[in-house]
Amino acid sequence: NLTSWKTLKYNIPMCLSLGLSGWVSHGPDVGGFTGDVVSPELFVRWIQLGIYLPRFTIHSCSWKGVASNDSYDLDNTNEPWMFPEYVTDVRSLIEFRYQLMVLLHSLHIEAFLFSYPVARPLAFHYENDPNERSLNESFEFLLGSNVLVAGVFEPGADSVSVYFPGAKEKWFDIESKKVFAGGDIRDVSAPLRNRYGGIPVFVRNNSGLVLSGSKFENGVHVGRNDRNVYLCNEYDEFGDNNVELVWFEGKESEEDSIFLKITVKALGKPECMLLTHVDTELVSEQEDIPESKEKVLQKMEEICRFEQISVYGMNRPIACCPELAHSIVGESIVISTKHIL
Repeated sequence: NLTSWKTLKYNIPMCLSLGLSGWVSHGPDVGGFTGDVVSPELFVRWIQLGIYLPRFTIHSCSWKGVASNDSYDLDNTNEPWMFPEYVTDVRSLIEFRYQLMVLLHSLHIEAFLFSYPVARPLAFHYENDPNERSLNESFEFLLGSNVLVAGVFEPGADSVSVYFPGAKEKWFDIESKKVFAGGDIRDVSAPLRNRYGGIPVFVRNNSGLVLSGSKFENGVHVGRNDRNVYLCNEYDEFGDNNVELVWFEGKESEEDSIFLKITVKALGKPECMLLTHVDTELVSEQEDIPESKEKVLQKMEEICRFEQISVYGMNRPIACCPELAHSIVGESIVISTKHIL
């Protein structure tokens, strides 16, 4: 893992191959483990990419940038604060990584239950896509089935060419909320600084993105138990407007491996998205789910570490069916967990 732009780029097919081979928790040493001292630009681009991979660590050997492995220079060791002019940017990216932990944890549960990789090549979900960027080496990649990630691999670049898989799909930019059609190759703005999510990231139409809260105090993620759901729908008068997002909560233990599956559904309408269902159920690899209703509820309450779900429309207003117990806070609909367990 030498420090270079080429290494950064080829980290992607390496990680995707590891995932397909059953190695779930993978990711390079951000900044490169050995070789030359990393430049500020390359360091930031590596972090922007690394926060979307299962394993994220800013790490290197102690002899970076020296002529012999027998000596060392700790001043050149990769650290989040090594470039003072970019400390604020690095902090924001690491904080966004913490918000992504809900999604990443859910994808690790999927890996345990179904043997799916966390980070996936385009061909994993679009095996019939004719474009060579789906069929061959994939430098864009999918985080789960709903999120498309496009890294920046060239110095001085302020945009990146992105291939959007799936001829019938549409993809929403999480920053600009622009929609891109599947099958297109488009240049997308990717400045080094001040882009939400760091690099271009897109959410598949009729799905969504779940994040934890964005509040930090004195370096502590106080919003870690918040659940913010962002649904997206490009209304199609003659097409499918059923929106669905699924994620998992819980952790594997020696006693059992029972998880909470949460499903949020909405219906796209001309004027808005209508939230219709927030459902929960227990799932297990061994299918040894408690039989009685009381035991099921008790297990759900043990797993569920959040008190409410805030549902937002990513690109359109969101409304709610009257039968769902809810309150409206700003642009979100808040569902209390006591009404869905």
